[in-house]
Amino acid sequence: MSDYTIDAFYLGSAAEWDTFDGNWSVAQAFSLVGKTYGSGAAPLFDTYERLLLEGVGLHDGVGQDASLQSLHPLIVEQAADPLDGALEYHVTIHMSDGLSVAAKMYILQDDLGRLFLTTGYGPPLIRPQSVSSITIDRLAGDNLNWLCSDLETSAFVTSFLEGTRLMVSGGEIPVEQLQIGDQIQTLDHGLQPIVWMGCQHVVSGTDEVPIRIAAGALGMGWPKRPLYVSPQHRVLIASGLAQQMFDQAQVLVPAKKLLGLPGISQKAVHQALTYWHVMTRAHEVVFAESALVESFLPGPMALSALPERNRRDLYKHQPSLVFQEGKPQTARRCVEGARAEILVDRLSRLSRPVLEAACLSRAASTGSWASQARTRRAAAVRCRADVAGVYAAQDVPGPTAETWGKPNLSVLPPRQN
Repeated sequence: MSDYTIDAFYLGSAAEWDTFDGNWSVAQAFSLVGKTYGSGAAPLFDTYERLLLEGVGLHDGVGQDASLQSLHPLIVEQAADPLDGALEYHVTIHMSDGLSVAAKMYILQDDLGRLFLTTGYGPPLIRPQSVSSITIDRLAGDNLNWLCSDLETSAFVTSFLEGTRLMVSGGEIPVEQLQIGDQIQTLDHGLQPIVWMGCQHVVSGTDEVPIRIAAGALGMGWPKRPLYVSPQHRVLIASGLAQQMFDQAQVLVPAKKLLGLPGISQKAVHQALTYWHVMTRAHEVVFAESALVESFLPGPMALSALPERNRRDLYKHQPSLVFQEGKPQTARRCVEGARAEILVDRLSRLSRPVLEAACLSRAASTGSWASQARTRRAAAVRCRADVAGVYAAQDVPGPTAETWGKPNLSVLPPRQN
């Protein structure tokens, strides 16, 4: 695989096509049918530009290697943007001289919502400078799996390895001892009830081997004991580098993307493992071994990846999920693919921690969080006396019984220069 440039017409922005994250097919495939882009007054050739598809295997079309299951970034104007959707349409190309040509072309969408129309690999069908407008006539194909996200089934289930201790109202308790209705500590909304728990037994292979995060590997002394989570379980990154890349200091990144950072590893162990899923009413950032990770997110692919027994039990406790459409709201922006790798690579090269105290005191700003961030202070990290060693090392008083459960930015260790 190598980088490859293609020429494309920029069509502007549109609502997100693929509302089912990671789905091979694009959920809103018919939304562009019948639309015309460009006109005599504003000819489409004015938007013609060169794009770079990074790491795409090329044979026919844009890329025809069905074995490719990694996210292919679309790089536009030096900014890396993962390709969120790819469709093939029958179109009518209207030329500036009044003639029309029928053709098949690809429309690509990046995760910023921008649309690009291209003939893909090979010489252009027509001279771009002669194109006045293009009408989208009908769908040709929406199953372009060689341009979509990783679909390893097990990767979509976020799980804690049995024995992992989670912070609840009474302190830290191993996940297997928790029950529905127990109050679990969250970063943003204090104590929240557990609405569902699932248990899954696997014999570990390549996809099921947990990611091990050593004590202190994330920074600020966290986690305080080794943490084991499934490879796709997202971990909070709170860093000035995230702020630079995504305009928000806190993002969620799959644990497997942290591999290569000091203290984070994945060692194959061919043995029976037990994973636990913990779901709250909304997607939350929770405390596992004092590290900041996500709760179970019941997206379409996660639901399909659950064992049938777990899925039936989940629907029993949360029947509204049977009729759920689209992706549920996430607690933070979820960064996947090449962007996650770039962020982690920068953390590694600059020897920056995953968690920076100053960035934990800032509100998140994704989705509904953006408006809330303007009117409230984010809840600080509050880990009771079990992180007393961290605070003692910083010569900062830790939280007390009176301050527990209340936003208290003063208990955060000072920013390290």
